Amino acid sequence: MLSLAAFLLGLGLGCGPPITMMQTYSQSPAGRSGEALGLRFTANHLARVIGPLAFGLNRLGIRLVSGILDKCADDGCGGLISRRGARGQKGS
Repeated sequence: MLSLAAFLLGLGLGCGPPITMMQTYSQSPAGRSGEALGLRFTANHLARVIGPLAFGLNRLGIRLVSGILDKCADDGCGGLISRRGARGQKGS
């Protein structure tokens, strides 16, 4: 089942570029198809560079925030535990 799913996914992803290439060529003004295809390639390659950077920076931000919150929770719990211990020593 996994192989079939991978095959269908690959088939679907492989059909997109030729179709967009044909659409770009047919919709471009006469004599300017090279420029239109160049813009298409530029947009595709730019997305391949910016996409991983954007997702990576997003993940980095989530890790930083979760790390800071985790540290705050640890410090808060440690403070509560030490406070309880200090109260117990005063009464002795």
